[in-house]
Amino acid sequence: MLNLQEDAPATASAHPFRPRRSGFTLLEIMVTMVLVSIMMGVAFIKLDPRRNQSDAGAQVVRTVMEQAMRNSVQRQYNIMVSFDLQNGRLRYVEDINNNNVVDSGERVIWKPLENQMRFRTPPGLVSGSYTLGAIVGGNLRTVNGMPTVIARRSGALSTDLQVFIGSIRGAPTDFRAIVVAQPTGRVEMYTYGGSAWSAMNK
Repeated sequence: MLNLQEDAPATASAHPFRPRRSGFTLLEIMVTMVLVSIMMGVAFIKLDPRRNQSDAGAQVVRTVMEQAMRNSVQRQYNIMVSFDLQNGRLRYVEDINNNNVVDSGERVIWKPLENQMRFRTPPGLVSGSYTLGAIVGGNLRTVNGMPTVIARRSGALSTDLQVFIGSIRGAPTDFRAIVVAQPTGRVEMYTYGGSAWSAMNK
């Protein structure tokens, strides 16, 4: 009886023996450390509480001004926005009879800056040659002792406007600016980088 089963030939390894490498090279360690440092730096910028507080404070001013410009057109009466420099807040008044006075019965809303932010004189203006101040414009009014602007029914502001806020500690990079164009009422926000202003995205 024939044995049809054949012994399988012994197979040699396809690759010669290679010693396994242990550990990392100096170059790999340095590249890893650089990448980790960059990632930590980006995370710190995004999580910096002082930067976030400044942005939030500026957003309060921006929101009030945008609402004033929009509502004045939609409701067809002027809206006055006053800046309480001492207490760090804004006053929003629906001037129903358009007499530029806060009358009894007119809606008044106070909005604080919060986050330990204050109206402050900046290191420099965003544009123009006005005297430095926390609230700057070519035709500012004074209502109840506060600098005031008027959002008109036509969609224009009563003056060009630059509003500057900063933190209590007064660091230059904490400054933010809110700029409103007089003819269109367009509101933009800027951040101070230590030597110049740059526009911020919404």
